[in-house]
Amino acid sequence: MRSGRLRVQAKLTRFSGYFVIVVALTFALQGPVPVIHHIYEANLHWPVTSAVVKKLTLQSRVDMNRRRRGFHPTVYWMEFSVALDLSIAQCPAAMRVGSSGVDQCIGVYTTLETESHDDALRWGLRHRILSAVQVHYDPAGSFGNRVFFIGESIKNTYPWNEIAEMNGIFAFAALLFVLAGRTNAKASKWEVLERN
Repeated sequence: MRSGRLRVQAKLTRFSGYFVIVVALTFALQGPVPVIHHIYEANLHWPVTSAVVKKLTLQSRVDMNRRRRGFHPTVYWMEFSVALDLSIAQCPAAMRVGSSGVDQCIGVYTTLETESHDDALRWGLRHRILSAVQVHYDPAGSFGNRVFFIGESIKNTYPWNEIAEMNGIFAFAALLFVLAGRTNAKASKWEVLERN
């Protein structure tokens, strides 16, 4: 009798583990995986050019997807407009900007969102207006006018909080599978005891 209940409990725990894995995969595919893929794609396949920071803007919004201590946090990020050192013939169409007959090749770099206003401002201190930077740009223009700065610390360019959350969800799923296995083992022991 008890072994039957333990078997059902093990199945439910295992089912919960599968559900948690589906949740983790959904979170990963909407969160950190696309960001990591874009960075990987840029580092591996996109050419490098020098650029000059023309404009930087601190942006912010209330993040309605998260809730901390009863309120929705404000997230901050910097947006940089950089003039690429490319001829108009080399410049992807999405980056061509014309003003008063003079065409320029302008790319945009957007930092990751952070809940720290100071962290976002530090980007502006590292890359001031008219400072020179090296960037990866997409020659095909499939990512629009997006560029990636070169030489930034991986601490600043990868979504570590989301990666940690994703790993935590997967660890919880693994724990559920371990518990299901142990419950199954207990059920087997009870079956032997119930037969005797």
